[in-house]
Amino acid sequence: MSDLNRKDWSRGWMVVAAVATFVFCSGINMQSDAATCSSNQTQVTLVNDNSFSIYLGEQVKQGFPILRPSLPPNDWKIAPSDSITMCVPPAWTSGVFWARTGCNFTDLYQSDDQTEPFTACSIDADCSSLATSTGLSYDCIGGACMVDCSSQSDRTNDYCNGEIGPSDNTQAICSNGNTGSAAKYVCTYPTGVVCKTGDCAGLYQCQGKWDGNEVKSSPNTPASLFEITTTAKNGETPRAANYDVSNVSGYNDPIYVSVDFTPSSKYNNSTCTPVGCESDLNATCPTLLQIIEPPTSTTSSIPCGAGEYCEAGACIACPADGGSSCVGGFTCDIGCEGPGSVCGNSYPSPVAAPGANDLDCADTIPAPTASPIWTPDNSEYIDMYLSENHSGSETASDVGIAMFSGNQGTPTCWGDIDCAPGEECLLNGTSGIDGLPNNVGICAIIPSPTSSPTPLPISIQVADCSSASDETKGCGGYPNSGVYTCVAAAGVSSKVACVPDLDPITVGLGTFNASSTLFTGIAAPLNPEWNAAALWAAGDGTNAGTTPYYETFSNACPHQYAWTYDDHTGGLACNGAGQNHQQVAFTVAFGALYTPTPSATPTVTPSTTPSSTPTASPSASPTATPTASPTASSTPTPTATATPSTTPTATPSATPTSTPTATSSATPTSTATATPGPICSPSIYLSTDPSGTLAFGDVAAGDSVEKVLTVTNNEPSGVLQLTKGIQGNAQGFSVTGGSCVSDPSLGAGDTCNYNVTLHGRHRREGAVSTQLLIVGRFEHHACPAGDTQRVSVTLAGEVTQAINHF
Repeated sequence: MSDLNRKDWSRGWMVVAAVATFVFCSGINMQSDAATCSSNQTQVTLVNDNSFSIYLGEQVKQGFPILRPSLPPNDWKIAPSDSITMCVPPAWTSGVFWARTGCNFTDLYQSDDQTEPFTACSIDADCSSLATSTGLSYDCIGGACMVDCSSQSDRTNDYCNGEIGPSDNTQAICSNGNTGSAAKYVCTYPTGVVCKTGDCAGLYQCQGKWDGNEVKSSPNTPASLFEITTTAKNGETPRAANYDVSNVSGYNDPIYVSVDFTPSSKYNNSTCTPVGCESDLNATCPTLLQIIEPPTSTTSSIPCGAGEYCEAGACIACPADGGSSCVGGFTCDIGCEGPGSVCGNSYPSPVAAPGANDLDCADTIPAPTASPIWTPDNSEYIDMYLSENHSGSETASDVGIAMFSGNQGTPTCWGDIDCAPGEECLLNGTSGIDGLPNNVGICAIIPSPTSSPTPLPISIQVADCSSASDETKGCGGYPNSGVYTCVAAAGVSSKVACVPDLDPITVGLGTFNASSTLFTGIAAPLNPEWNAAALWAAGDGTNAGTTPYYETFSNACPHQYAWTYDDHTGGLACNGAGQNHQQVAFTVAFGALYTPTPSATPTVTPSTTPSSTPTASPSASPTATPTASPTASSTPTPTATATPSTTPTATPSATPTSTPTATSSATPTSTATATPGPICSPSIYLSTDPSGTLAFGDVAAGDSVEKVLTVTNNEPSGVLQLTKGIQGNAQGFSVTGGSCVSDPSLGAGDTCNYNVTLHGRHRREGAVSTQLLIVGRFEHHACPAGDTQRVSVTLAGEVTQAINHF
């Protein structure tokens, strides 16, 4: 079973809105960018925003007989700044698209003397002219003419001799002539791929049907995926579109999806939003999860050094101890993998996964040496990486059986970005659930601030848990499993939530549950052994990291599905067709980062005719209400709305006159301006001193140096609640104190400090660096979408040889 199919099967027990059984329907139409889809189709425009060409990969699971999609005008290659438009049928289930990078079809699909050009095809007959010119036989498979080695009597040409013995051409792509076999394209090619990431078994087109031969191949990981499902009756305009960007197969290229229509206003479209990566995960990928290659000597977009470039990825400094993959002190991180995919994978040269051995995939997870203390259950690291009994550590007959999902009830979270738009993560006991660890919360819907006192959030509704009377009942996706229970949750309005068993919290795989055919271990932070594996995967092979790898994934790409963390935020949906019969349409940009345009400062215009009683005064904090219709640029524009208070918020004068007096200020005129609340614009109000880099200089091995980082909230009126985390490998850096730690509430215009220490480690002699991410969240209800502010600082120093003290 391929990587994607295996992962889809193992996450079948995970409920993600946009993920369903793949069905490949006929009628997919790939058209030029100027093409217009019919009204009952969903239009998806695929754009290449990279500085290099990509090849589009496509796949859906077979449900109906597979018909090959129409070949787009530019074949499957998308040049920089180019695009193609796809018209999706009215009822279409989970189409998957991805960018294949570092492809070289021309060299590997030429004839044996390497003089004939690569030839695309639809049927075998399209290869006839190539056969005449070369004297070889060809089959049309995967949209490309392949040499048919079964017809070569002596098999002496470069494309066939690799199939039967030592090869002169170690990169041959050919056919074995097995008519009707989906494996018809299987021929020895030691590199295993044509594209360095996202490759689909060397095929030019990943799925289709050619001369009666069906071909389907999943992407070779790592590959970032865009998924979409549309639902409609035959002939009708689509009524809904579920979509997501998924890292279930790892990450190779950022994807940014914009919503290019106005959803019907009669539906709740809080999750009909743009989604994209805010930073390139290749640049922050944990060391052990990097898929790398040496930089090239040809000019491209990212210079790594003198005459060296990183074409399809991020140029990163080599580890302090160097390595064979490093050229001139740099390497190219072309992909970021989930740890389970790295285990046991042998990536072809020049692509490599140097951290694979240090993931300790086949080792038993040891007992912890610090809090929290738990007793291991003999699970191996790979069991927790894949959230299944991969090793067979329980019983051989249960091999491959998965663990329960942490989001089959009320979703768990470690931060707001782990919850859907319009929700927040109730952390540090604010959920009111006894026994829930402080670093774990639940997702809750943010209520509209329309009453006083401020209403409590609404927990995510689970049918089995609607009121306090349901406490102790089984609940969630598996109500009879005994794993999920309705518990008291004083921090939410329903006073109840559906969470896994907390007394005691299940460790590792847990026990086998016959009714569900799953292990009772929870694939989420509630399982301390699972979380320990996630921290180990974020480390350096000697020490565990400080931030679990899935947090690094989500911090770079919020609201995207991060395997194997079953996050609630991974599925988005536009419920209802477009207003005024607008066509449902999306733009999917590969290589693009999500950089929302900051909103303008909201202004308030109160009533121009004040009454004799001061009841029409606007409230001090206008409510910024996002419009329900993201524009084509996918940047929702907040509209400030003055909300009159039925009870005067200002103190009136003792004897009201015909002209009301708001406090002791002058008589209001017909145009007054209320004091604005926080300006809900992302990532522009937090700043640090120093900015960019906090330099530690030389630190002797065995010694430590502390530096102070000052953080300022530049927002004119909003209070920010600060959290911080070191991304990826800590490299000996840690936050050891400061006023931002003791009081993380940072008022408008205020500053606080983090004390950051670099501990010199003998094994880390040489340059060390990592990223410190600081996140500020506006106070409850200040911003409808739970807006956060983020700033990243590079921590850098040089660990030198230890100094002998006599």
